[in-house]
Amino acid sequence: MFKVKYNICLIFLYIYLVLGNFPRIISIPGFENSDIAISEILFYIISIGYIAVSKIVFKAIKKNVVVVYILLFSFLFGVVKNGYSFVAFLYTMRILITFFSAYAIGELLFKQYGKDFKSVFIYFNNIYLSVLFISGIIFIAFPSSVDLWAFMNNFGVTINGDPHVDRLVSVYFDPNFYAAIACIPILINFFLYKETKKIRYLVYMALLASSIILTVSRSGLLTLAFVLCITYLWELIKLFTKMNTRSVLILVSTIFITLLMIPIFLNNLQRFILRFQGMSNDGSALERLDTFNYGIQLFKDNYLLGVGNGYIALYIKDYIARTSLDSSLLNLFISLGFILGMIVLGYFAYKTISLWIALSEKKELIILSKFYKSFVLYIIFCFIFTSQFNNLLYYQFWLIPVLIIFNYISIAAKK
Repeated sequence: MFKVKYNICLIFLYIYLVLGNFPRIISIPGFENSDIAISEILFYIISIGYIAVSKIVFKAIKKNVVVVYILLFSFLFGVVKNGYSFVAFLYTMRILITFFSAYAIGELLFKQYGKDFKSVFIYFNNIYLSVLFISGIIFIAFPSSVDLWAFMNNFGVTINGDPHVDRLVSVYFDPNFYAAIACIPILINFFLYKETKKIRYLVYMALLASSIILTVSRSGLLTLAFVLCITYLWELIKLFTKMNTRSVLILVSTIFITLLMIPIFLNNLQRFILRFQGMSNDGSALERLDTFNYGIQLFKDNYLLGVGNGYIALYIKDYIARTSLDSSLLNLFISLGFILGMIVLGYFAYKTISLWIALSEKKELIILSKFYKSFVLYIIFCFIFTSQFNNLLYYQFWLIPVLIIFNYISIAAKK
């Protein structure tokens, strides 16, 4: 019975992450420019149902108590400052439910697999290989994203995305978000290779890296470069210090695959270089700079306690036709203010460092510990760099898997 219950939850998570923005058919007031996917709502219902059935309600609240208090206090402050907003209430509830759902799935994964983190990694790997496969079909079928938006409109899904040509927009309908998210399975495959020594995981890494190149995303490609530096670069150094038949085979295969891919991705690499060279005249880059400057001024005007969680949309709706700024850091501090924002960052820093130390003391979890450290470095890079150009930290398809993986590792370390 329990396995059936667990499988239902994990199946819904799989469906939610793989389908991405395809089921975005539910229109909710305040979310007109980014309708909610029905799969997201079903995932929340299933995971919250699991919390209730498994009687871990108080554990879930205790685990996220700081986040709950701060978000609710900030929302109530926003009510006092701006008046009640149903939209702000929905945004606050959505974030809270996200944290509870991620805790539920982390707990569930541990009950399902225990400390067999290889099985957990394989589960997530299957999700992202499915995402990669469907995204590849989209790339071939719709070279222009405008045609994809028109196609989705026939099914009642309204997409207000940018017009991309010959860029892999993926199931998330955005090349920049996909490029950052695809770095997660690259880390997963690297450590699956470390654990199993199976070459297919290196092949999966190459395919995922190739898909990121096809996005022609500046922030995404730099994130990929960082992830490869903290993983593959060190392995190449070790490879040269311990040359044997297997090392030579891997090295020759890597060089061969790289040479084979050059003609395929040469056009995309040229476009990537041209996008960097033409940033001063790039409308997208200039718009981000403009909204960033506007966000800085908005933060200065609401320095201490912000505008209230969920209320940022009310302040920027007349300036840009969106519900948030591009920079996650600005969204955080404008919403919560400097005081609450620093408390949140301090809380997550404390949790991250505590888990880092706990894993380092457990020799039986050495591979998981190494993955966690690389994973944390990736998150820090996303926080400092990647999320300044796209609101990545608040993006559900990035936030949910990151929180689930973090919660699972935390539970595994404590048990």
